[in-house]
Amino acid sequence: MQETEVSKADYWAGRYRKGETAWDLGAPCAVFQDALARGLLPFPGEPNQAPHLLTPGCGNGHDPEMFARHGYRVTALDFAPEPLANLRQRIEGEELRLATLCRDVFALTPADLDPVDIVLEYTMYCAIDPRRREEYLAVLAALLRPGAVVAALLFPLGKPQDGPPFAIDPDEYERQWSVHGLRAIHRETPRASHPARAGKELLMILRKTDA
Repeated sequence: MQETEVSKADYWAGRYRKGETAWDLGAPCAVFQDALARGLLPFPGEPNQAPHLLTPGCGNGHDPEMFARHGYRVTALDFAPEPLANLRQRIEGEELRLATLCRDVFALTPADLDPVDIVLEYTMYCAIDPRRREEYLAVLAALLRPGAVVAALLFPLGKPQDGPPFAIDPDEYERQWSVHGLRAIHRETPRASHPARAGKELLMILRKTDA
């Protein structure tokens, strides 16, 4: 497909309307659940100290829902309205600190939401036009407070290929973040990967070190 198509909201909305969402596992990502259980991510303390977690390209929102249930203050962001409506319907009536935001990530500014403590990256970097990856990280970097963390599950690994998803080079991903003062503090081949993705993804946690 033409890479420019993935930059259009109608493309993604159409995929949801047609049920062409093979990336959706129907449940929270087991790797992020494992990372939480192992204490690899900042964990909420008192309610007024809950980290603000942003999930770009959240889709049907299984991961933001899971983090909200663990006490995080979550902003679930997606380009298409359909999956956000699915998420809101699923949690309707519950008192979760979870806000949905239907917006083009490239149009986000720090005025649009509170400073971010954690970015959860799984299905966004691999879905956008690869030529816009550095622009994407620059937008996110402007939203991060000093000391913030990016928890990235990079998939699929490998050489450049047609997508989405578009293949990811973890070293290139780390280099692109280093421009914005983030450094990798953890890298591993996840032990909790979905069987279909075992050995094809890498968990990387980066921290913003600039003041």
